[in-house]
Amino acid sequence: MRNPLSDPLPGDIFIAPNGHVYEIQERFVSVDESGKETPSLQAKRIKEKGEIEIMRTSVSVLCAKMRGSTISQQSKETDISWKMVKRVQG
Repeated sequence: MRNPLSDPLPGDIFIAPNGHVYEIQERFVSVDESGKETPSLQAKRIKEKGEIEIMRTSVSVLCAKMRGSTISQQSKETDISWKMVKRVQG
């Protein structure tokens, strides 16, 4: 069974200890000039005062930001394979 806190997918929603809400919107693989691939996500972060921020960052950085969060909603998607995810030049 997938752990959304370590393998987030689009559709997952988390509530962080500081009250921020993270909604995973998209996943992609960032490819740097040397060809190194980094699994990445786009997430919408809603702060306590309703401010919205769109974040595009690596899975590891986003998971670190969401550490200690509770899962508000879990994606119905089950494919956590990164093979077919779009590649984006970073």
